[in-house]
Amino acid sequence: MNINWHKMKKIQNIHRLLYAAGLGPLVGKIILLLTTTGRKSGLARTTPLQYELIDGKYYLGAARGRSADWVRNIEANPNVQVRVKRLSFTGTARVSSDFKEIADFLEIRLQRHP
Repeated sequence: MNINWHKMKKIQNIHRLLYAAGLGPLVGKIILLLTTTGRKSGLARTTPLQYELIDGKYYLGAARGRSADWVRNIEANPNVQVRVKRLSFTGTARVSSDFKEIADFLEIRLQRHP
């Protein structure tokens, strides 16, 4: 399957605007806004992403793996801002390369969203 990432970014812009306007449920119940610092520009970059809350931690999966801009931004600067529904907070993100942790995340995700 070939994904048009340019179109995907346009869709993400629409999701971001809806979420910012308080219409997050229209975007999806498992969507958060992740704000990273651009690794080249230094500007705030906000991306709507699906998440799983597991044992009090937010887990995100990247369809493009380590090629995703937001992942590369985290690798350059792990300080992030997160908005989940009406909750906003700052945190330190990390990119996992632990295969067991990734497999466990995917298993939980598939159980919750078959």
